[in-house]
Amino acid sequence: MAEAMLTFCESPNGDSWSLGKRDGCGALQVLHCANASSGGARTWLRLVEFMATNPGSPEHSALVERIDAIVSDRIADRRCGLAELLMHFRDATEAEAMAALSGSKVRLPLGSTSDALEFFNCMVDLLTGLRQVEDEADARRIPAGFGSTH
Repeated sequence: MAEAMLTFCESPNGDSWSLGKRDGCGALQVLHCANASSGGARTWLRLVEFMATNPGSPEHSALVERIDAIVSDRIADRRCGLAELLMHFRDATEAEAMAALSGSKVRLPLGSTSDALEFFNCMVDLLTGLRQVEDEADARRIPAGFGSTH
């Protein structure tokens, strides 16, 4: 069985190609479904194998175009997000900086580039609300050892 699939090409003869993950397999794969008159065989290929096969084919080109569209959209979305995030950074209060530090592995003064990066990541999490989402998820988890027989 497969998880959600993204069909990226359908040929005039009824063949189709989709991108997704098979259950139990973490890597992206391409599923080729042959048309009924060809027997309707379903063939899974690892994405790397698919990309190396028939580079000029319509299905190969369709996948490259779909990836390009998805990546372009994400980059465009992030540009707006980054500008907004920078405004939040400029307006951050001392209390927000201290709250971010309380969840990091570093303390003031920041002594290295890695300390600064850790602080930056904690600020991003705090200002974007990701930290609150993660804290709420942690609160719903069963604590380690609770009810365990180990």
